[in-house]
Amino acid sequence: MAADQRALRIATADDSHLDGMVAVHARAFPGEFLTLLGPAVLRAFYRFYIRQPQGIALVVVETGSGAVLGLVCGGEPTLRRRFGRRCAFRLVQGVVHGALKHRHVRQRLVEHLQRALGGALRRLRGRTGSASSTAHPDLPLGRWSSLLSICADPRQRGRGIGRMLMEGFREESRRRGYELMRLSVHNDNQAAMHLYERCGWSIALATASGSYFTRATEP
Repeated sequence: MAADQRALRIATADDSHLDGMVAVHARAFPGEFLTLLGPAVLRAFYRFYIRQPQGIALVVVETGSGAVLGLVCGGEPTLRRRFGRRCAFRLVQGVVHGALKHRHVRQRLVEHLQRALGGALRRLRGRTGSASSTAHPDLPLGRWSSLLSICADPRQRGRGIGRMLMEGFREESRRRGYELMRLSVHNDNQAAMHLYERCGWSIALATASGSYFTRATEP
């Protein structure tokens, strides 16, 4: 193992890591939707997953200094909806603030509203469907965990942090009894897509805006 990798360790995230997690996320995704909503929303997001028993929140930290260099977050798929309900007021504040300042936030808000409306219309029409699990992202492949956020400090490229995080998430998902994992990524994020493929994930569904990856939790 290289010397720079020996200086790293992966750990379960706790409240003491929150400031570092928010800082790493903001550096890794400066123009991303959650970042543009502001640090208060980011902090609430990661704190929620840290404190939820069904959440998976891991960090890669530097031995000695304890600095957070990367993070991965996810877990039980229903947690995302629960976060939205529990932190609705803070989210609305962030969306309003972000929409006034950033065109990207306004665009993403329109996309979210369109998806929500489409889902509501499908439910009203009773289109439960009989397609295979790989044909639609809302249909799980067995019992699966959702990987929602993964990032490494861009100043630390080449240290294997992404692979450590992906492997840590797989191991923790398997330990909790999940058979599969799932994530989604925008198609313009080619670096992330290449990382997922190198870590054994494969595309289950590709759409015009994004791709859905899955992987079994067993090695």
